[in-house]
Amino acid sequence: MNRYALCLVGLIAVAALHAQSPREIQFIFTSDAHYGLTRPAFRGGRNVDAHVVNAALVARINALPATRFPNDGGSRAGEVIGPIDFVAEGGDIANREEVGGAPLTARGTRRQC
Repeated sequence: MNRYALCLVGLIAVAALHAQSPREIQFIFTSDAHYGLTRPAFRGGRNVDAHVVNAALVARINALPATRFPNDGGSRAGEVIGPIDFVAEGGDIANREEVGGAPLTARGTRRQC
């Protein structure tokens, strides 16, 4: 195949991709999981480990695809949210708080995950 034919095939492919309706990407951004930390109170419990708090977050995220957007006149109002493409975690995943006067090591934090 010569170079012009290859360019023509490439242009047709690009045009075909551009002609398709764009798909929305839905993602969730969460931050500061803080594994290694204990919350003084969470959902009626006391001294709750971060794993329990983050498991509750994951349960809520997993329920979102079947949930509807608020019917408030905004974009996709009243529609089912549908599939989530990815979840991004930013901020502090592990807590490096000082415990007993010494910094909590990465190895110590991983044991709590």
